[in-house]
This record gives sequence, C-alpha cells and structure tokens, in this order.
Amino acid sequence: MYACHRVNGSPRQRIFYELYGDRAAFDEHERQEHVRHFLAAREAFLEATEVDFMALLDGKTPATGLSAGSHG
Repeated sequence: MYACHRVNGSPRQRIFYELYGDRAAFDEHERQEHVRHFLAAREAFLEATEVDFMALLDGKTPATGLSAGSHG
C-alpha cells in the first residue's frame, strides 16, 4: 500500500507511507531495478528525506477489502 499525505501548515512537506507484509518484502521491493532508478532520480527534486521503520501493533481491513493504515 502507498499513501501520500500533505502536512497542514507545511505546503512543501509530504509524508509518503508504504506498507509491506514484512521486512523481507520491503527488501525485495528495494532490490528491483525500477525502484533503484526511482530512488536515485528523485534526489534532484527533494530537499530532504527521512525514513522511519515502524512495527504494526494493530490493524483492521475495512468492508471494502482495502488495507488501511495511519501515520501519526
């Protein structure tokens, strides 16, 4: 799952949230050539990046069948 959030009061800041089944799935994603290309190319457009790894404590799947997540 990918989600991009705008930060209220900070018009140039975004929080890009990704959700993977486990760390191995994330690591496999990062090894893909198209991802490595994107990560290198994006640097020209960013002022800064900060990456945080989190552990999901609880979650539910809505009736729509889509995954949901929150960042706070």
